[in-house]
Amino acid sequence: MPTTSICCRQWRRLDVERLRSELLASRLCRSDDWPSDVDILAALYNDELNCLLDRIVPMRQFIRRQRQSDPWFDAECRDAKRRTRRLDQAIQ
Repeated sequence: MPTTSICCRQWRRLDVERLRSELLASRLCRSDDWPSDVDILAALYNDELNCLLDRIVPMRQFIRRQRQSDPWFDAECRDAKRRTRRLDQAIQ
């Protein structure tokens, strides 16, 4: 069974209040620290947000085992399953 290594964040563990408070204390909310070059400002934005997220919701590496799908499980079934999961999460 083939495996794939992926990196992602566990977004369910995101503490929004902590992100908000750390964002307000970052260089992104101090306009005096902003560079005049828009490319450098965009890089600052990306760097600051990545650093904040790395502290709050670090990237994790997972091993995903791929298995062959059943022949009857087509795109329509996949969409129905996705909609069902979303509705289940909305109820909880």
